Amino acid sequence: MVNYRYLGNSGFKVTEITYGNWITHGSQVENDAAIATVHRALDLG
Repeated sequence: MVNYRYLGNSGFKVTEITYGNWITHGSQVENDAAIATVHRALDLG
């Protein structure tokens, strides 16, 4: 079962668990930094 919540006052409904990668995809940051960021997010739950 997927749980949803409203995103602030925007009216958008999003899943409780999301993953955005706009800054970790492509050439905006080094691969090692992107990987470390994702691992840290996973560690923090």
